[in-house]
Amino acid sequence: MTCLGWRAWFERACVAFLVVGAPAGLAVAGTPAEDAPGSCASEVAALERWAPTLPTMDGVLPSPHSSEIAETRLVDADLAPLARSRSRMVVELRASGILVFGHDDGELEGMAALGPWLKDAGAKLDASDPTRTLILAVEAARPWAEVVAVAKAAAAAGFDQLDFAFQRSTKVVAPPAARVRQWEKLLKDEPDPFMRRRAVAMNFAKTFDGCKPALMALGHMAGVDFDYKIAALTSDMPPALRECRCSVAPRDAMAFMWMLDDPDAAGVMHRSYIGARLRLAKAGKPATVVGGKKSTPWSQALTAVTAASAHGATAPVRLEASGR
Repeated sequence: MTCLGWRAWFERACVAFLVVGAPAGLAVAGTPAEDAPGSCASEVAALERWAPTLPTMDGVLPSPHSSEIAETRLVDADLAPLARSRSRMVVELRASGILVFGHDDGELEGMAALGPWLKDAGAKLDASDPTRTLILAVEAARPWAEVVAVAKAAAAAGFDQLDFAFQRSTKVVAPPAARVRQWEKLLKDEPDPFMRRRAVAMNFAKTFDGCKPALMALGHMAGVDFDYKIAALTSDMPPALRECRCSVAPRDAMAFMWMLDDPDAAGVMHRSYIGARLRLAKAGKPATVVGGKKSTPWSQALTAVTAASAHGATAPVRLEASGR
């Protein structure tokens, strides 16, 4: 399933759980809080403090939302995120091979197949992406020579800009232990991120039945762009629970939001982002050279790329590999 297909399916699931009951399986019935204004106010205030610590739901890579392909193991880096381009053309360098998205999604049969794919992908770029950008996601152990090969092939195919994806990992305070155990079971039973989120949405259906303002908040969430769903809940859910005097327990809303943000088994949420950007030099044109040894792993070579990005993203750059 493509990234766009998964988003559309999730939108329908979010709307569906507002009007249908939860299927058998994960038990998540809400526990109404006591109708004590002080207790409700305190719990809602705690939710308001906690919710902004959640990362936004979606990263820049489509692959985590595919039922067929596991998530790329990106390098964790604390860089200033750069604005996302309109490009959906993605190359991922993994230990298992080369994966491509945005045009004929799938796995390539070696580096020799990358040039033709990039040429076809470049021809598909339109006016919606005037930057003619390729997004490159590289696992930590991939050698510098592969990064250089992608950059050269991209420039030859007509791409003007290379955006590098990194990962930021966040661990927030988890909901009560019983909820964490439910999530751990779901992680074990369902490896597909989309299906997990769908299960969460469907299984929390009855939890919010007792609070019409909360149902309205969920309806708003279902209607916004995927990247803003957690932000919508962060804004809308606390006042909704306050309005219905916590007939839905804030801790249940917390559990719903935490699960929807898809943490791993350790409770850590991983999000990809663009952390470096280079303007690709055309063949034979003057350029700043960013070099390194062929065998240097990306986790070590990336410092030269991030430095070049920080000190002149508009200057043309050529990547080179030397030695072994």
